[in-house]
Amino acid sequence: NEYSAVGLCSGKMNITGGPVQWKIDSSMTGSNLAIYSPASQRNLPPATYGQGFRQPDTDALGDLLWQEPRLKIDGFAEYNADTATLRLPETQISSDGFAATLDGVVVVANDKITAKLNGPARWKMDVLASRLSNLFGTPIRAAGIHDGPFQIQFTSSATQPIAVDVKAELGWDRCDLAGLSFGETSLPIEMTERNV
Repeated sequence: NEYSAVGLCSGKMNITGGPVQWKIDSSMTGSNLAIYSPASQRNLPPATYGQGFRQPDTDALGDLLWQEPRLKIDGFAEYNADTATLRLPETQISSDGFAATLDGVVVVANDKITAKLNGPARWKMDVLASRLSNLFGTPIRAAGIHDGPFQIQFTSSATQPIAVDVKAELGWDRCDLAGLSFGETSLPIEMTERNV
Protein backbone atom coordinates (compact mmCIF):
# COMPACT_ATOMS: atom_id res chain seq x y z
CA ASN A 1 0.00 0.00 0.00
CA GLU A 2 2.56 2.54 -1.11
CA TYR A 3 2.39 5.56 -3.37
CA SER A 4 4.09 5.06 -6.73
CA ALA A 5 6.23 7.59 -8.58
CA VAL A 6 7.10 7.07 -12.24
CA GLY A 7 9.02 9.07 -14.82
CA LEU A 8 12.46 9.61 -16.30
CA CYS A 9 15.15 11.52 -14.36
CA SER A 10 18.71 12.50 -15.20
CA GLY A 11 21.31 14.89 -13.87
CA LYS A 12 24.84 15.54 -12.75
CA MET A 13 26.63 16.28 -9.48
CA ASN A 14 30.00 17.66 -8.52
CA ILE A 15 30.99 16.56 -5.00
CA THR A 16 34.01 18.06 -3.20
CA GLY A 17 35.35 18.10 0.34
CA GLY A 18 35.25 15.43 2.98
CA PRO A 19 35.50 13.50 5.15
CA VAL A 20 33.07 15.49 7.37
CA GLN A 21 32.08 18.58 5.34
CA TRP A 22 30.94 17.96 1.75
CA LYS A 23 29.87 20.44 -0.92
CA ILE A 24 27.52 19.24 -3.66
CA ASP A 25 26.67 21.20 -6.81
CA SER A 26 23.87 19.52 -8.74
CA SER A 27 21.54 19.87 -11.69
CA MET A 28 18.67 17.45 -12.33
CA THR A 29 15.81 17.16 -14.80
CA GLY A 30 12.74 14.98 -14.88
CA SER A 31 10.21 14.24 -17.59
CA ASN A 32 6.82 12.54 -17.62
CA LEU A 33 6.77 12.43 -13.82
CA ALA A 34 3.65 11.14 -12.09
CA ILE A 35 2.53 10.21 -8.58
CA TYR A 36 -0.11 7.50 -8.09
CA SER A 37 -2.07 6.64 -4.96
CA PRO A 38 -1.76 3.11 -3.56
CA ALA A 39 -3.70 0.65 -5.73
CA SER A 40 -5.74 -0.36 -2.68
CA GLN A 41 -7.11 3.23 -2.49
CA ARG A 42 -8.11 3.29 -6.14
CA ASN A 43 -11.41 5.07 -6.82
CA LEU A 44 -12.03 3.41 -10.19
CA PRO A 45 -14.11 0.25 -10.74
CA PRO A 46 -11.88 -2.85 -11.10
CA ALA A 47 -12.61 -3.20 -14.84
CA THR A 48 -11.61 0.42 -15.62
CA TYR A 49 -8.02 1.24 -16.53
CA GLY A 50 -6.33 4.22 -14.90
CA GLN A 51 -4.58 7.14 -16.54
CA GLY A 52 -0.90 6.84 -17.29
CA PHE A 53 1.84 7.06 -19.86
CA ARG A 54 0.56 4.04 -21.77
CA GLN A 55 2.55 1.71 -19.56
CA PRO A 56 1.36 -1.89 -19.71
CA ASP A 57 1.10 -2.20 -15.93
CA THR A 58 -0.76 1.08 -15.33
CA ASP A 59 -3.82 -0.80 -14.11
CA ALA A 60 -1.74 -2.07 -11.16
CA LEU A 61 -1.24 1.54 -10.01
CA GLY A 62 -3.73 3.59 -8.02
CA ASP A 63 -5.31 6.86 -9.14
CA LEU A 64 -3.15 9.47 -10.84
CA LEU A 65 -2.63 12.22 -8.25
CA TRP A 66 -0.16 14.53 -9.96
CA GLN A 67 1.65 14.73 -13.27
CA GLU A 68 4.51 16.97 -14.42
CA PRO A 69 5.73 16.79 -18.02
CA ARG A 70 8.98 18.62 -17.11
CA LEU A 71 10.77 19.41 -13.86
CA LYS A 72 14.19 20.98 -13.26
CA ILE A 73 16.11 21.26 -9.98
CA ASP A 74 19.39 23.17 -9.61
CA GLY A 75 21.17 23.77 -6.39
CA PHE A 76 24.12 23.74 -4.10
CA ALA A 77 24.13 21.66 -0.91
CA GLU A 78 26.37 21.27 2.10
CA TYR A 79 26.45 17.91 3.88
CA ASN A 80 27.80 17.39 7.39
CA ALA A 81 28.57 13.70 7.96
CA ASP A 82 28.83 14.12 11.75
CA THR A 83 25.27 15.44 12.09
CA ALA A 84 23.83 13.70 8.98
CA THR A 85 22.44 17.09 7.92
CA LEU A 86 22.09 18.29 4.34
CA ARG A 87 21.66 22.07 4.07
CA LEU A 88 20.07 23.30 0.84
CA PRO A 89 20.47 27.06 0.36
CA GLU A 90 18.71 28.57 -2.66
CA THR A 91 17.61 25.38 -4.40
CA GLN A 92 15.84 26.34 -7.63
CA ILE A 93 12.89 24.23 -8.76
CA SER A 94 10.91 24.88 -11.92
CA SER A 95 8.21 23.19 -13.98
CA ASP A 96 5.71 24.32 -16.59
CA GLY A 97 3.52 26.04 -14.00
CA PHE A 98 5.71 26.56 -10.94
CA ALA A 99 9.06 28.07 -10.00
CA ALA A 100 10.58 28.48 -6.54
CA THR A 101 13.83 29.21 -4.77
CA LEU A 102 13.83 27.17 -1.58
CA ASP A 103 16.09 27.06 1.45
CA GLY A 104 16.05 24.29 4.03
CA VAL A 105 17.54 21.21 5.62
CA VAL A 106 17.27 17.45 5.37
CA VAL A 107 18.22 15.43 8.47
CA VAL A 108 18.77 11.67 8.63
CA ALA A 109 18.57 10.21 12.14
CA ASN A 110 17.56 6.81 13.52
CA ASP A 111 16.47 5.48 10.09
CA LYS A 112 14.20 8.51 9.64
CA ILE A 113 14.48 11.29 7.06
CA THR A 114 13.03 14.69 7.93
CA ALA A 115 13.04 17.63 5.51
CA LYS A 116 11.79 21.20 5.61
CA LEU A 117 12.16 23.63 2.68
CA ASN A 118 10.59 27.06 2.21
CA GLY A 119 10.89 30.16 0.10
CA PRO A 120 9.18 32.32 -2.52
CA ALA A 121 7.27 30.68 -5.36
CA ARG A 122 5.67 31.78 -8.62
CA TRP A 123 2.63 29.97 -10.01
CA LYS A 124 1.22 30.06 -13.55
CA MET A 125 -2.41 29.68 -12.64
CA ASP A 126 -3.65 28.42 -16.02
CA VAL A 127 -1.24 25.46 -15.81
CA LEU A 128 -2.02 24.79 -12.15
CA ALA A 129 -5.78 24.94 -12.86
CA SER A 130 -5.37 22.28 -15.54
CA ARG A 131 -3.49 19.99 -13.10
CA LEU A 132 -6.09 20.55 -10.37
CA SER A 133 -8.91 19.84 -12.85
CA ASN A 134 -7.41 16.39 -13.42
CA LEU A 135 -6.90 15.82 -9.68
CA PHE A 136 -10.42 16.86 -8.61
CA GLY A 137 -12.28 15.68 -11.72
CA THR A 138 -13.99 19.02 -12.32
CA PRO A 139 -13.17 21.79 -14.81
CA ILE A 140 -11.18 24.66 -13.32
CA ARG A 141 -10.07 27.65 -15.36
CA ALA A 142 -7.79 30.29 -13.89
CA ALA A 143 -5.67 33.12 -15.24
CA GLY A 144 -2.73 35.07 -13.90
CA ILE A 145 0.70 34.65 -12.41
CA HIS A 146 0.88 34.65 -8.61
CA ASP A 147 3.88 35.10 -6.30
CA GLY A 148 3.64 33.83 -2.73
CA PRO A 149 5.29 31.81 0.02
CA PHE A 150 5.80 28.05 -0.28
CA GLN A 151 6.77 25.49 2.37
CA ILE A 152 7.12 21.71 2.22
CA GLN A 153 7.88 19.35 5.09
CA PHE A 154 8.11 15.58 4.90
CA THR A 155 9.21 12.66 6.99
CA SER A 156 9.92 9.12 5.92
CA SER A 157 11.08 5.98 7.66
CA ALA A 158 11.20 2.26 6.97
CA THR A 159 8.43 1.58 9.48
CA GLN A 160 5.97 4.38 8.68
CA PRO A 161 4.51 5.80 5.46
CA ILE A 162 5.68 9.14 4.10
CA ALA A 163 4.08 12.15 5.79
CA VAL A 164 3.91 15.32 3.68
CA ASP A 165 2.74 18.83 4.60
CA VAL A 166 2.69 21.56 1.93
CA LYS A 167 1.68 25.15 2.68
CA ALA A 168 1.40 27.76 -0.04
CA GLU A 169 -0.44 30.85 -1.10
CA LEU A 170 -2.32 30.66 -4.40
CA GLY A 171 -3.91 33.54 -6.23
CA TRP A 172 -5.35 34.43 -9.61
CA ASP A 173 -6.64 37.29 -11.70
CA ARG A 174 -9.78 35.30 -12.55
CA CYS A 175 -11.01 31.78 -11.78
CA ASP A 176 -14.03 29.77 -12.95
CA LEU A 177 -14.95 26.73 -10.85
CA ALA A 178 -18.18 24.71 -10.72
CA GLY A 179 -20.16 27.42 -12.52
CA LEU A 180 -18.88 30.19 -10.26
CA SER A 181 -16.58 33.02 -11.34
CA PHE A 182 -14.11 34.60 -8.93
CA GLY A 183 -12.22 37.83 -9.44
CA GLU A 184 -8.70 38.65 -8.36
CA THR A 185 -7.84 37.04 -5.04
CA SER A 186 -5.31 35.00 -3.10
CA LEU A 187 -5.77 32.38 -0.41
CA PRO A 188 -3.68 30.07 1.75
CA ILE A 189 -3.70 26.37 0.96
CA GLU A 190 -2.42 23.39 2.92
CA MET A 191 -2.03 19.86 1.57
CA THR A 192 -0.98 16.67 3.28
CA GLU A 193 -0.64 13.13 1.97
CA ARG A 194 -4.33 12.71 2.90
CA ASN A 195 -6.07 16.10 2.62
CA VAL A 196 -6.21 19.36 0.69
